[in-house]
Amino acid sequence: MLITNVKLGGRLSNIYVNSEGIIECINCNRRDGQVINAEGGALTLPFVNSHVHLSQALTLGYNRKNETGKLIDGLALLRDDVLPRVTIDDVKRRLEKIQLIMFMNGTLYVRDHEPILNGNARRLITILHETSLIKVQVVACPSPSLSFSDNENEMERTLEAGADVVGAMPHGEDREGGLKSISKVFDIAQKFNKPVDGHIDEIDDPESDFSFYMVSEAKRRSWGKMTTLSHMVSSQYQGAMFRNLLLRMKETKVSVVINPETNLHLQGRYTEREVPRGLAPLQLLLSQGITYL
Repeated sequence: MLITNVKLGGRLSNIYVNSEGIIECINCNRRDGQVINAEGGALTLPFVNSHVHLSQALTLGYNRKNETGKLIDGLALLRDDVLPRVTIDDVKRRLEKIQLIMFMNGTLYVRDHEPILNGNARRLITILHETSLIKVQVVACPSPSLSFSDNENEMERTLEAGADVVGAMPHGEDREGGLKSISKVFDIAQKFNKPVDGHIDEIDDPESDFSFYMVSEAKRRSWGKMTTLSHMVSSQYQGAMFRNLLLRMKETKVSVVINPETNLHLQGRYTEREVPRGLAPLQLLLSQGITYL
């Protein structure tokens, strides 16, 4: 296949793509099969959606309205109203539309956090991996916490069923339980040789500082490049303690996923004045050269 008149690096070029879908050469006069005139459109690398919940996408109307807008109430509605209605046929129907929307907007790689509660993720892993237009990496997400229901055992069953990443949610526990859950998550990750991507400190509580312990555990186990902190919006991320955390994060080489479209809406609902913006401190992360998405 030949793509003509495509803008590459600010210049119009012709790109030859072989039968395996690989760009074989640029401006090389190869020509066979289909010819597509890009009419000056730009060619870019595909986008990555590094944090999404596919089985809950397009489920507006599956649950009662979240009257408070608070995350904890939304999770309860997800657990009680949405997940019981999430069937394989239902996900297949919605996934056809979701992956088409992503593909048309240039998103080809997705990291999907799936709740493992009651075997939800295990039932969906096969169809999520078999999406034809996008490549999906499934995170076994222990919402609302690892100790809830049978989630600890279900985590291992989900990984055995083909999940790609070990999830975490320590702020869903009490202090002692959260620290234990971090250790257990890394135990499981090392057992299955899988990366870790945890929902960390997605809460307004200024005492929630599980990111410190997640980074320390990743360093202790030499798992930093295999570790991602998602959300990370607790209001304690400021001052000298946070600067200390930044240094640890940089040394350990963990990554951060920032979720502004979610947390700008959710955070600060318990605060009557000086409402926080609900964002991980992007500028500070950038200043330390920490990988973020």
